[in-house]
Amino acid sequence: MAITSDPELQELHDRLDEALEADIPSLPEIRRRRNKIMRYLARCVWDMLYAHGETAPASSGLRVITNDSPAPGSPKGICSPVKTDELRHFEALAREVFPNAGTCTTVWLE
Repeated sequence: MAITSDPELQELHDRLDEALEADIPSLPEIRRRRNKIMRYLARCVWDMLYAHGETAPASSGLRVITNDSPAPGSPKGICSPVKTDELRHFEALAREVFPNAGTCTTVWLE
């Protein structure tokens, strides 16, 4: 049982409690009521984030850049000669998945 000062959220929690305490609880009904609570909370967070006249972004995206044939170059800075056992193990696992992968170095720019 949840107790909140928000009357709408309290009503949603009360309805969820009713579904949970039913003689024969209905899982689809419980999920539906939980989803209503999540949507309400998401709307509250959204309203708080953009309450000061800021506009929400129209959309978000991800741009993937691939380089199928990288040209080798000289490192710019100090390269780390230290490799931990965990890093060597990770590289070995990566080579099993990507057998044609080239070598990599970690470079710190000055």
